[in-house]
Amino acid sequence: MKNENIAIIEAYCEQKIVQTTYILGNEGCEVWKVQFDNGMEAAVKTAFEGHNLEIEAGMILYLKENTQLPVPEIIYNRSDLLVMEWIESDASKNIHSDEHAAELLAALHEIKAPQHGFAEDTLIGTLHQPNPWNLNWIEFFRDHRLRYMAQVAYDHGHLSSEILHKVDKLAEKLPSLIAPPSHPSLLHGDIWGGNIIYRDHKVAAFIDPAIYFGHREIEIAFTLMFDTFNMRFYEVYNDHFILDRAFFDTRVPIYNLYSLLVHCRLFGGSYIEETNMVLNRFVANNKT
Repeated sequence: MKNENIAIIEAYCEQKIVQTTYILGNEGCEVWKVQFDNGMEAAVKTAFEGHNLEIEAGMILYLKENTQLPVPEIIYNRSDLLVMEWIESDASKNIHSDEHAAELLAALHEIKAPQHGFAEDTLIGTLHQPNPWNLNWIEFFRDHRLRYMAQVAYDHGHLSSEILHKVDKLAEKLPSLIAPPSHPSLLHGDIWGGNIIYRDHKVAAFIDPAIYFGHREIEIAFTLMFDTFNMRFYEVYNDHFILDRAFFDTRVPIYNLYSLLVHCRLFGGSYIEETNMVLNRFVANNKT
């Protein structure tokens, strides 16, 4: 971590940092654990040019102020530096923690808005996520999730024109494949195992949100992409919101196309072929 960031944190917290531990990094930022001389610990994110950590802080604060979802406390933030409470994990993920997660997310999805979108654009990982308000869920998902992210991946050379065309063809078919929700729900937006901290057989915190109001099914679909939870999670969630057979058979792969396109943009590789396979299931493999 840069000495200037250490000095800023020490001045703001009025404590001396005695240890810094590198945790992980990606194309947008690095994450560190710091320990102060009084024993307090904090998680620190430092951003590279072009990645605005104030957006992430704003999303966490929104969840903190408007929901019961457990998230870290924000200690300090600016565009290139975010300091949060350090939440220790004991990796106690089991059936009980999955039940707890289901109750938490069902409660989150009860929070409504009159339209899909959000008051401002947010982030999905390190990528821009547009959230213009829209009464129509299918239009929102079509234009500001599928078509938008496909174009971004294409513009960065991670998607072929053929696949881009298939995304457009699928977008035209969406009204026959998905339906609007009973209400736009508040979504965390990026629920996978790496964004959940477990302690004492419960969820201690959800981190790295990508919030907006949308169809709750896209949130649940993403949890299936990386096997975030066991089946008990879906049984408990189903007590609050029905997950029918068509959801698992048809709507999960369609909704997960957005996440696949995000991964195409970030990583390319096997995600491109997986995206193409899903598209081939729903659209003819031609250019007309």
